[in-house]
Amino acid sequence: MTSTCPAFPTLLAWLENDLPEEESQLLNTHVADCDECREKLTLMSAVQDAGRVWQQARREGLCCLSGVRRPTG
Repeated sequence: MTSTCPAFPTLLAWLENDLPEEESQLLNTHVADCDECREKLTLMSAVQDAGRVWQQARREGLCCLSGVRRPTG
């Protein structure tokens, strides 16, 4: 991480499109040139995706991601 790299909360806000337009554009420029931030964002995105899959599995009554359903009754 360089001294100009944004903090984790800023990266997360950018990933979730929660930054003001001007700040988002500045971060777009930074990320285009920063391998470390791109790597962090890739990992953060993967974690978010895994969380969405897990939440969907819970909503559907799956007890784990292997497709095993909880017994009913």
